[in-house]
Amino acid sequence: MSKKLLVIVIMVLCGFNLMGCKSQEEKEVKEILSQVDLKDEKEVLSESIDNEFTIDKDISQEDIEMKEILSQFDLSDEKEVWSRSIYDEFEIDRVIVIMKKMTIYSELELRHFGLSNGESLKYYWSKPTSDNTPHFRQILVIYLKDQGKDKVVEAIKELEKLDFVKIVEPQYIFEVQYYN
Repeated sequence: MSKKLLVIVIMVLCGFNLMGCKSQEEKEVKEILSQVDLKDEKEVLSESIDNEFTIDKDISQEDIEMKEILSQFDLSDEKEVWSRSIYDEFEIDRVIVIMKKMTIYSELELRHFGLSNGESLKYYWSKPTSDNTPHFRQILVIYLKDQGKDKVVEAIKELEKLDFVKIVEPQYIFEVQYYN
């Protein structure tokens, strides 16, 4: 393993945030990381019990990427679990996802959600405005391949397991009735 790759792997495992790089050194590390294919590098450093570095072959590129993603979120932001009924009126082809508070407002891709029934996603709100910055959370919709109320509930249960998700709900259908 090259020294440059070794440094990068250590930085990623220690939670070094490469996505919000500002200094020139951080930008250089980010550039090196973008050129390295970690799929071929199965050996990644981890700290052993006696504080010496050992080789851990079980950490995948996906694990490293997920650690980087999680470092962007306030994981102490309390999760809210959906507790409504399948009998409520809601769209049968999508779920609404509200992310936990973030330090960097990057847009995740559908693959980061690991949703087996996911077809596509669209961000409703991806970046804060000056009015809502302290309380801002990204809001997005994930469209499902297979449709039905049961598929929406399955997607909700699957997405609620993700540490960076605050709330997952169906997109409710509301009606306005006017009586004269």
